[in-house]
Amino acid sequence: MTSPKPEAGRKSLFSWYNVERTDVYVAAVLLAAIAAIHLLGQHNALIENAEKGLLPAAIGMVLVLVLRLNASVKSQGARIEDELKRLQAALDATVADQFEQAARRLEPEFVALTAPHVQRFANNMRGLLQRHTLSIRDTASFNTFYQTVLATFPNEHFLATALPSANYFWGAKQNVDLLQAFIANGGRVTRTFWIHSEDDLAKPEAKGILDHQAELGVEVKTSMLGSAPHRLRGALFSVAASGRVGWTVQIDADQRVIAFEVTTDKERLQDMLEEHKELQRLPGTHAYTPR
Repeated sequence: MTSPKPEAGRKSLFSWYNVERTDVYVAAVLLAAIAAIHLLGQHNALIENAEKGLLPAAIGMVLVLVLRLNASVKSQGARIEDELKRLQAALDATVADQFEQAARRLEPEFVALTAPHVQRFANNMRGLLQRHTLSIRDTASFNTFYQTVLATFPNEHFLATALPSANYFWGAKQNVDLLQAFIANGGRVTRTFWIHSEDDLAKPEAKGILDHQAELGVEVKTSMLGSAPHRLRGALFSVAASGRVGWTVQIDADQRVIAFEVTTDKERLQDMLEEHKELQRLPGTHAYTPR
């Protein structure tokens, strides 16, 4: 009579927990032998010595099984977590796809009029759900976002690049007040300004901005555009030193912010932190001292 085969797709406890059958059997035999010796030979010195000799071996075998079981449980937990992340990513992608498909089922005239906007919205949704990134094209929203960031991360150290231009983002008095309060309450900001040459520092507009930032408590630096590698040259970004949040900005020909992209994607944030470190190592990057 043949023993029944395990059902397809099902694992035994041994394979599921990655424990060798032989180890279990040996441990069981050792423990059974100790029990039998203890029951049958309590008054026999030879048997008692045998019991004492088997006991450490049995304990060692049990410890091996416990350690293997513990490692296996951790491994199974990691595999389950990875599978949940994969399923969540697939669900997130489906949400954006379903939205786009639903929008196409509306009136043909409406679809024709709104198609570019729907596509942009769907792409934003994908970025938000899959890459933890959101792109926004709105200067007013950027000012509000900047104020929210300072309030949300009160003790953070932000590492930023910027332009010494009055058209850049901190023209609003409210932003200046919030930045000053943020620093006064323990926050830190290191801001590196892109300049073309040392002559830029003598221009009233640039000098006024750098001096004012220093007065607010910002750690001000300057970096020569010509000394930076092409991929980093003129990049405008801010990132929390803790790696919790970061954003990049786009500007128009007048150096006004017209769009920004905020992210909490860990890989992208790590890239931004590395870019900032590289920027600080450039020969054209120096600390700024108001004169």
